[in-house]
Amino acid sequence: MILYEALQPQVIEKYGRLPNLATNATRLDFHIGGHAAEDAPFTNALARSPEITNIVSNFFGEELEPVYNSETAHINLSLATMDEAEKEKLPQTEAEIKELLQKQDSGDGNKIPSTLGLHYDSSTVTMVVTLDLPKEAVGGQTAIVTGDEKAVRVPEPKVGHATIIQGRVLKHLASKPVTNHNRITFVNAYAVAAPDKLDNTALTSTKPSKIGSVLEAR
Repeated sequence: MILYEALQPQVIEKYGRLPNLATNATRLDFHIGGHAAEDAPFTNALARSPEITNIVSNFFGEELEPVYNSETAHINLSLATMDEAEKEKLPQTEAEIKELLQKQDSGDGNKIPSTLGLHYDSSTVTMVVTLDLPKEAVGGQTAIVTGDEKAVRVPEPKVGHATIIQGRVLKHLASKPVTNHNRITFVNAYAVAAPDKLDNTALTSTKPSKIGSVLEAR
């Protein structure tokens, strides 16, 4: 249902954005965000679900709440190509795939192909849910940069599973698959809700690119 609502032609036309923070982006990489409040009722209900908010709060160890409209139900998409000439440029054998992945992981995180390159989130807590990443895909994980500037991939981003990130603390990126497969994630942001806790949410990484947008902070 999340994909069905997001991939309606009129939704893509109105809310689709080119990835201005991407690395090695192609015509098949884009974002959709800000559509939930008016054009995706199921997604909006899920993003603001008290049950899911409670799960994330318990995992994080603090009372949280969904943050602000511009960060509700953000979707990152890297799509597989159907163009035969583009397919031929991708690694073909298992050895070539493994070599390319190792080359990416041993180098600078800034050079890893991604729909969102190295960045900090605007939100205190970010939930990244995998919507589409086939089992046979190689790469496509969320990668976190450690203190020694090494990119570490979050293992096994199974469809329907979530990665929880301290978005304002951990520098990370949304890597593209090395293989020719879709990688689609649903991202929802949370702020600390406890009245005695300071929340550090700030609009720093959210920027309009293809379309103009009004950011409605809570």
